[in-house]
Amino acid sequence: MLGWDEISASEGFKKLDPTPDPFIKKPFADSRTVAVVSPEYLPLLTVGPEAPLSDRSPFNLGNARALNSMSAALKCLVMIPSLAMDFAALTGSGHRVYGGGANVGIQPGLFMVPLFTHFNFYHAKIALAGEGGRLILEDRVAVGQAGELVQTRNFNNNAQIEEWNAYIRSNAWWTEPNMAAPSRPTLGYNYSNYQYRVDPALLQNAVLDAARATHGLYMGVINANRPA
Repeated sequence: MLGWDEISASEGFKKLDPTPDPFIKKPFADSRTVAVVSPEYLPLLTVGPEAPLSDRSPFNLGNARALNSMSAALKCLVMIPSLAMDFAALTGSGHRVYGGGANVGIQPGLFMVPLFTHFNFYHAKIALAGEGGRLILEDRVAVGQAGELVQTRNFNNNAQIEEWNAYIRSNAWWTEPNMAAPSRPTLGYNYSNYQYRVDPALLQNAVLDAARATHGLYMGVINANRPA
């Protein structure tokens, strides 16, 4: 295990091109907006293959070569973890062609995001190129709660639907033909906005727990595959 002073003094480290921190990205075909940050006092590093959360082309090999150079000079395995957290799990039934609606569920909490959570490895004997690998989280993992989900806005036509249903149930449309009927709703809608209000202390503890868990998992893989 090398110290920060030795790592930051290496030629490979000086060749790294850091990403502005925080780096905000909306992945393609994804409704979420992701804020990528680094631990305090450390640079934010991304490589091309980390798309869609990278700020560089998949063909940009600058940081990968710098990490290989660092590995060769220091005779070490360079490991860079990425931990992505989400504040809710969304589920949906979809909308069938002949159906009249769809069900959407929200499970508030902190979750480790699959695919975006990963661990990159770099090992090289020469500065130009070397071996690389990546471990990717495949399933969503619940970490805990860091606050509460609060409804901030609701817009619906429930009252109009209930007025129409009451009119139909009363048979007024038959017994009082001259009565002004309420407007008949063509469809029902219910739109709501929610905000997950975070307690900073709970968030910090939950993220640290997730970081420790992923670190233990990744190091477990390394320890299980040490050379004889």
